[in-house]
Parts: sequence; C-alpha cells; structure tokens
Amino acid sequence: MKDRKRLTIALSVLMVILLAVGTALAFYIVPRMRGVNATDSSSWVKGIALPPTMEERDDVFQPVSQDAPIPDADILSARLNALLSDSTMANFTGSVHDAMSGKTLWEHQPDKALQSASVMKLLTAQAALLVLPDEQRVKTETLLLGNGTVVLRGYGDVTLSTARTGQDSFYHGAARLSELAKHTKVALQKRGITATKVVVDTSLYQESAMAKGWNSADIGGGFIAPMSPVMVDGARLNASWEDSPRAESPATQAGRALAHYLGVDTVTVTSTRTKTSTVLGTVWSAPLLTRLHDVLIHSDNVLAEAIGREIAVKEGQPATFQGATIAIRHILEKNDINTSGLKMFDSSGLSLRNRVSSHTLVDVLRLSAKKSQSRALLDDLPVSGGSGTLSNRFYDGSSARGWIRAKTGTLSTASSLAGIAVTQNGRVLVFAFIINGEGPSTARPVLDALAATLQACGCQPK
Repeated sequence: MKDRKRLTIALSVLMVILLAVGTALAFYIVPRMRGVNATDSSSWVKGIALPPTMEERDDVFQPVSQDAPIPDADILSARLNALLSDSTMANFTGSVHDAMSGKTLWEHQPDKALQSASVMKLLTAQAALLVLPDEQRVKTETLLLGNGTVVLRGYGDVTLSTARTGQDSFYHGAARLSELAKHTKVALQKRGITATKVVVDTSLYQESAMAKGWNSADIGGGFIAPMSPVMVDGARLNASWEDSPRAESPATQAGRALAHYLGVDTVTVTSTRTKTSTVLGTVWSAPLLTRLHDVLIHSDNVLAEAIGREIAVKEGQPATFQGATIAIRHILEKNDINTSGLKMFDSSGLSLRNRVSSHTLVDVLRLSAKKSQSRALLDDLPVSGGSGTLSNRFYDGSSARGWIRAKTGTLSTASSLAGIAVTQNGRVLVFAFIINGEGPSTARPVLDALAATLQACGCQPK
C-alpha cells in the first residue's frame, strides 16, 4: 500500500505559523515551495492553492517564543501511554524529544527497529542535504554514435517530462524531452545527418533494477518502477496521474518517446556504455531542493531511489541499491545519528526488509532542527490536514490541523509517522512513531492520535 492523496483545501489552513527553534532557526509549518512564482503551475501541489505572497502574510505568521515551556514528561507520558493497547505496544517504537534542547520527553522501545515504510525517505533526504549541493542538477543527453544512430544517455534524472514546454509536468521544474529532441534535431541538421535509430544507454546503473523486498506487482500498482538512469515522468504510463501504473522497461519507454520526436522507428537499450563523445543535446533536471520536495510531499519512491544513487556516486559508491544505502548510513553515522538496528535495502522505504527505530528517526529530525545545511527537510514535510500525504488526515475538526508536519509511511502491515509538532504553549517537539502488525485502518488512527496529543499538550504541572 501507499500513502493516499491530498484533498483540496482552503488557503487559510496553510497559513498557520512560523516556528523558531534555537538560535537563528526559522522554518514554516506551511509548505514552502522553491520556485512558487514560476510560470509552471505544477510548482504547487495539485489541488492546493498557491501560498500567500510575503506581503500578504506579514500579519499571518507569528513567531514562537524560544522560551515556550517544555511539556512535563510525566504528564505527557501518561497521555500518550493511554492511547496504546498492550497488543499495539508489542510491535511499536516511539520517541518524542524537545526540538531545541534534545530532552527526551517520552519513549517506548526507542531502539526497536521495525519495518519502516516511507519514513525511510527522511534518512535519504537528510543524507542528500548533508553531502550534495542544494543546486545539484542531473543531466540527460543525446549523442551521435554514427550512421544516424542517436544515443539517449541518462545520469539519473527520472523526472524528465514528456510534457511540452509551457504544459504542466508532474514534477516541479522538470526538464522537457521535447527540448532535448529539438536540440538534437538542430545538431543533426547542422551535420546533414538524418536520425535512423535510437539507442538508450543505461550504463550508469548496474546490477538489479529491483531492490530486495520489492514486489513486481507494485510496478502495475504505480508504486515503483525498475530503476533506470533514463526515464520519463518517473516511468508513469499516464504522465499526469500520480498513481499511474509504471513502465516495465522505463528506458524503452523513454527511447520510444524520443524516437517519436525524431521520426524514427527503431529503439534498442544497452547497459554497456556507448563509445561516443559527440554530444547533440543536453537538458538538466530541477535543483536537488526542488526534487527533494517532490520526494517528501508526494512520497515518491522512484525519485527517492534516484537521489539515493546520486548520494552513492558522490560518496564513491556504485550507483546501486547497496551503494546508496551504504553511503546513506555512513553519512548519518558521521553526523552522530544513532543507526543501531538500521537495515536499509532501498532509499525509499518500499522494501519489506527495511528496519528502522524511532530513535534513528528522531535523531534525523533533530539534526535538521540544529543544522541549517539540512533545514529544508523540515520545510518540505507534509502538513496535517493541509498538503501532500497528510492532506486527508487531521482534517475534520482536528485542533492539530496545520500544526503538525510529518512524513508518513504505509505498507500493508506497517504504518509510521515522524515529524514535528507545536504544542499549545508553542514548544516545538520532534517525534517518530512506527506500528507493525496492524493494517492502516487500525494503525493510522493511533498514530494520528499520538501526534494530535503532542499538539494539544501544554502538559504543565498545576
């Protein structure tokens, strides 16, 4: 299963609060999109109004006092414990810390590593922010091999869009295949060459295209695609539909799309690097920060895996599932994040073999509260009752609507929620909860109740 979709909401729900945690830390509880003023209307989450301009929101956002009281741990613990049954607690890991001081306010089996689901994307995003430039872009290029053969070579931009320039694409700021085709045609015409064939070069990614613990049925289900460094629209068969079934061979799909523009019929795919350096055309992806936003707000598995491989290459690892997970773990450990019990078989959290503890997740979140270099992770978390995978949760009458930012995770018997909450007294808390062994219909209400309790709790002794 996958995190479900958002609902259309009023703009006022998104204009909730500006948080301040520690010295010189400020981040929005509302979604802060990079490039919201771009002409590409897909720069905002589908179905959700654009945020207000800075002029419009000057009197809307209110800073939280750095002196807001920390909840009493005993009072908070009593309230949280009351929400957990004996059966739930057996397969549960949970941690709540004060974001500013790091003080532990509540925990239950914090080092118990459980099946993680999509909260694993927090580890990938954190590692990317720590080692990759914010503006890092990924190229896709065409090259001339000879005899009219055009090589389509990818370096991991899975967001390359089949939408024409000026049309919406699913991913914000995506490069356009039509632009790449145009550059290619012009270059061929200058050489007096007619395209006769397209060869798709997938040599950057080696080894298996499917991670251990993935199910091939999830390709048709729209949750994943076999990983290829050459893709269009995240391998969606319907480019504009988030849950569209994916292509069994993303490289072939991309090659055929380019061949259509070039007016040729023959498309082949090779995993061996083509021996040519004559570049015909190049396009570049959106910057890393924009792509990470899409990963977190949409819980996009394919894009998370691609960024995982960017991390691997940066750290001198092969662009494989194992290379990515080794690199991510090493980066986290260098930044004093507890990885005890961590098992990563992919960068997205889809693998049924993944395991992570609430201790690790809270460490990841607190690092973003302390380190400006990785602050964007907090900026891009979905908002309760407001955006992304939390748009249809905390929605009807919940006082926590708009006051929680969190990454969701949902598999058939694993549900998770990890993020930040603002208490009634204005204190910012970081939290992580995972439940295994229950279906989403049972686990989600418990997770939401735990998070809502954090928001509702001033929890001060009388």
